[in-house]
Amino acid sequence: MAVRRRARSSGRTAKRPGPLPGLPRRSGQSTATAARRVSATEAARTFSELVNRVHYRGETVLVERGGVPVCEITPAKPPRFTLLDLIGLLRDLPKPDRAYLDTVERLTRTQPVVAKGPWGR
Repeated sequence: MAVRRRARSSGRTAKRPGPLPGLPRRSGQSTATAARRVSATEAARTFSELVNRVHYRGETVLVERGGVPVCEITPAKPPRFTLLDLIGLLRDLPKPDRAYLDTVERLTRTQPVVAKGPWGR
């Protein structure tokens, strides 16, 4: 007895919609390129492919449930770390205790002198 298997569809849609009105665009994104629209089911089935398209091609994917947009997958922006953030981190560091400072001072006083190199310095 032969078992018949049903062929699976690729889940890909052939249509590509035009620009989506009312959706905010990231800075630097061309208004000529539209977000690719996929159903939530298709997004779940082809998630790895969608992530690759977003990462390597810089595409935006709009995920819909019942024809209504529910989320947008876009390339991540590089993290911002400002000088003010660094100052805040340095202020929050614990202060070194007196024994640590004494050890550092003793080690700097007893450091051997480095011999002059062949270039005279």
